[in-house]
Amino acid sequence: MKHILLTLVAAATAATASDTPAEAVQVRLQDAVITHYDSSSITSQGSTFSVAITLDVSGLRVLLEAGQQNTLWTDIICFSTGETQTGVATGGSPGTDDTIGSSNLIGFIGDAYGYTNINYSENLADLNGDQEGTGWDNAAYAGMVYTHDADNGSSVYFTILDKDNKELTQSSYITNEYLKSTATLDTIAFHSSTTATFYYDMALNAHQAQALAIAAASVPEPATAMLSLLALAGVAARRRR
Repeated sequence: MKHILLTLVAAATAATASDTPAEAVQVRLQDAVITHYDSSSITSQGSTFSVAITLDVSGLRVLLEAGQQNTLWTDIICFSTGETQTGVATGGSPGTDDTIGSSNLIGFIGDAYGYTNINYSENLADLNGDQEGTGWDNAAYAGMVYTHDADNGSSVYFTILDKDNKELTQSSYITNEYLKSTATLDTIAFHSSTTATFYYDMALNAHQAQALAIAAASVPEPATAMLSLLALAGVAARRRR
């Protein structure tokens, strides 16, 4: 009888796991195949992959905020596949005196930013600064997930959080069938504002990408994390005395 009950429990557990919808399957930062705590490039393990990155807000602000020096069309992520390049860059339009007027994130393919671009975000020049508490001064963390699917195209989810981990803005998870390549074992390069990268050898859906971008956004730099641990250790030592 005990054996029968255990068999039934195991069968029920297996059925529940198999019935779990794909969008509900959690993907964590620690599940990454490759992890770097800097902006080092990564060699792709195949033509379908996802990468989550942590971005330094101050470095990102220089690329996107209205009034900053015009640095539009800067690559944030670039998957170099021979003669073809695809990834995520800053787009928008200049303001006066060669400064940034409006800005957003775009998906691109090719050496030039042409008609195959797709906008992945709303205007990021002021983070909707006309609404109280939503300007760049309130931005504390930023994260992005880029999925490259050889069959379906590329998608991006991007988020900026305030110090309380509230989302100030977010991008749309749009898949564009033109923004893709079937190349493998090629370089994925990141902008210098990238402080951590997490590579996965699979495509992520919108729910997974959103959760992972938020998780990546607030990842501390290793040096900061170590200092925090040392501070906690010091407090604990003083309490033991």
